[in-house]
Amino acid sequence: MNSTSKLLAAIVHHVELHRDGWWDKAMQRLILASVWLADNNPSVDKIRTILESAFALSVSVAKVESVIKVLESQDFLIRLSNDEFRIPDSKQSVFEEEIASAENSGRVAKEFFFELVKELCNDLSPEEAWSKFESVFLAPLIREIGANAYKLIAGEEMTVNKKLVREFQEEFDSNIETQLLELISRFLDPKNEAVRSYISRTLHATFCVAASGLPDSVITKLRSSAGKRIRFRVFVDTNFLFSILNLHDNPSNSAATELKDLIDSLNSNLKIDLYVTPRTIDEAKRSISSAKYRLAGLPAGTNFAGAASHVRFSGLLARFLNEQADRSEELSVGDWFDPYLDNFVLLARDKGVKLYNEELDDYVVRQDVVDDIHTVLESEKDRGLRAKSFEMVQHDMVLWHLVNDNRPSYVESPVDAQDWILTLDFRFIGFDERKRKSQGASVPICVHPTSLIQLLQFWVPRTPEFEEAILGSMRLPFLFQDFDPEAERISLRILKRIGQFEGNEHISEESISQVMLNEELRARLGSEQNKDVEAKLIRDALVEEIQAQAEKEKNRAENLDTEVKARDSQILTLMSESAGKEKEIKKLQARVAAEKTEIALANSKLQEQDQKIEEISNRLNDSKIEQAKKGAFVKYSFLFAGVLLISVFGGWLAGKVQLLTKLIGTIPFQIIIGVFVFVLLHLIIEACVKRNEAFNQLWPFQQISRFRAWLWSSIILVLVLGIIGNIITNDVPNRIDEQVIPVEPAREEDVEK
Repeated sequence: MNSTSKLLAAIVHHVELHRDGWWDKAMQRLILASVWLADNNPSVDKIRTILESAFALSVSVAKVESVIKVLESQDFLIRLSNDEFRIPDSKQSVFEEEIASAENSGRVAKEFFFELVKELCNDLSPEEAWSKFESVFLAPLIREIGANAYKLIAGEEMTVNKKLVREFQEEFDSNIETQLLELISRFLDPKNEAVRSYISRTLHATFCVAASGLPDSVITKLRSSAGKRIRFRVFVDTNFLFSILNLHDNPSNSAATELKDLIDSLNSNLKIDLYVTPRTIDEAKRSISSAKYRLAGLPAGTNFAGAASHVRFSGLLARFLNEQADRSEELSVGDWFDPYLDNFVLLARDKGVKLYNEELDDYVVRQDVVDDIHTVLESEKDRGLRAKSFEMVQHDMVLWHLVNDNRPSYVESPVDAQDWILTLDFRFIGFDERKRKSQGASVPICVHPTSLIQLLQFWVPRTPEFEEAILGSMRLPFLFQDFDPEAERISLRILKRIGQFEGNEHISEESISQVMLNEELRARLGSEQNKDVEAKLIRDALVEEIQAQAEKEKNRAENLDTEVKARDSQILTLMSESAGKEKEIKKLQARVAAEKTEIALANSKLQEQDQKIEEISNRLNDSKIEQAKKGAFVKYSFLFAGVLLISVFGGWLAGKVQLLTKLIGTIPFQIIIGVFVFVLLHLIIEACVKRNEAFNQLWPFQQISRFRAWLWSSIILVLVLGIIGNIITNDVPNRIDEQVIPVEPAREEDVEK
């Protein structure tokens, strides 16, 4: 995509079509983009020119000026003095962030494409392949789908350009066409978030621009429908029924399921009901019965199921054969198809499809319906075996006229249309386009799931699930491959005929597959009607294939035998060459053994020496420890004696202190001070020899350390007892003094007498 497309994808990405005023919002974003693209500050005329050249939009001066006024009021644009405009710096940065986000999603998608190229087409240049993929396939596809969306709304003819894949394939060698088709299919994976974001941005921007071609009346109608309750009644065609029931093998199955899930998630403002008519159910049962009949008599062995997987069959047959191959137990044709024949209405209702139980026989005899049936049958004659049957054409015409009659007489836009036909049949869609064109009608009756999903943008927010549904439907037209019913008929004849041969269960899957793919046999069976001749042709081809397989196995066995003999010869040569070396090897082995013995003896001697050294070392250590203990004991003895003397001296000095000795007595006080000094000095010794192991192991040292708490307690106890004893000692003399009777002095008279 060019830079303008990236800008558009970034700037219009957040415009939600289901919201009121989406078109005005889109115009505002486009005008802002035009201002951003301008080399200088543009005028109104310059903005209109950029809209025309960059986005192919022809907008009147009045419309541009009205949008500019709104942008000015929102501060998105600034008007300069010369009537030119520019974007404020704050808004400019927002634009650049959006552009960077768009470029990042494109970069990640491009890297994923490169990985696919390396895996599937390793010889191609990834950059060149991406350039051609964008320009030749992806950009035209997005433009076409975006255009189809508004063509649906405007009632114009929609297109499905299946040539896009072919045009892309023609850019490269023809031998990688299959790989390129797989490349497209895997890149357009709805589950890949980066690819989904990249394509969704571009597709949404394309749609917003394409919508500028809608008549003003349609835009007004769509804009007025926002927020209003709208109800669609959708009649599903047989092929869509088979897809949601997963009854046939078809690329549309996933898209049908995604659309059904999307319909189930709609809010109350938009209600879509799926209906099926009794005639559609009858046609579905006819198709199922036909498939059951064609598969009747098909052998059920795993070799036949495996062989059938190598040949292409139509949807109903392919689905049964795949299911039969996948199951471990035997699956019969009746077991698979009978539940659909017996309970089709119930199964359809379980998938959310209601029965439109109205009588439609009158349509069969109506002249306008009969005329359309005749016209379609005439056009189908040139298709040979691919032509629709009378019953199929009659069903389509009755369904088309039913929906046409149910619609209002005048339908201006999809908002007015209430009834639709949902179909995967492009021939039916083509009839609808021709019919409406002849009637001068606009809004189509038959829609493909892709078109319906695009239409839902006006009522559904763009969620990841919605983007998955869009991307899944985008790749549908490119996944279908042309189908040859005659080739299928011949394949079934071959399978059934081989199943009738005796011992068919022993025939290999490869042999059956090769017979089925035998072009010469298929060509002869195409014109052969005699069953006996047919059986002989198939038997001869099978015998020839089995013989070829046997010859191939024989050649393979001979080649293996030759390889074995060559390897045996090589082994003998190597053995003869090695025979002369065996003696030398034995000598070396003997020398190695002798050296190992010598090493073992040396190791033994070393171990003995190590043990002796260890014993000597232990003795020396014990001797050192004993000496250290003795030295420590001597030192401790002197220290202990010194501590003891100092403690006694300290106690003696303490007895000289009269004040304290009066309190507790001289002897107790001397004992307390002596013990206190002893404990204090011993604590100092302990601190000094804390890391000396010899001191710490001395028994006296350990005992004194252990009974330190007891010594402190004794100090306190002696102190308390001394105080109590002193109090008692002082109290007794005082009491004796109090008890002595005092002697009165002699009176003078007594003395004289």
